[in-house]
Amino acid sequence: MIRLAVPAILLVAGLTGADAARQRPDPAMAKIEKRLSGLTAGAPMRCLRRDLTTSIVTADGVILYVAGRNRVYRNDVVGHCNGLARGDILVTRSFGGDVCEGDIVQTRSPTGGMFTGSCALGKFVPYTKAK
Repeated sequence: MIRLAVPAILLVAGLTGADAARQRPDPAMAKIEKRLSGLTAGAPMRCLRRDLTTSIVTADGVILYVAGRNRVYRNDVVGHCNGLARGDILVTRSFGGDVCEGDIVQTRSPTGGMFTGSCALGKFVPYTKAK
């Protein structure tokens, strides 16, 4: 009887821990939501000039191209770049001076330099401060 009780207890404890991990808020996504708070979404755009952005913020499936305090471009990627949630280095393969929908993004580990994921850019949704 004890042989059956111990594995059952361990199984229940493992399932409870997995549920807690899934319910834990993602700090990278919280950072994205905080950056977009107070901004209003505009019409999606197909391309974005590279020189408009000053920094990039990433979370699982999302890239924010920051163009100052009052303008941010959100891109929900197509596919799954594993390294976005970890903040890995972005390597964008695009043709021309702009980054556009469909361009390939690869994530690269900052410590080993290995590629950790690959996805394509979606549409760029501008978020601006309402006047």
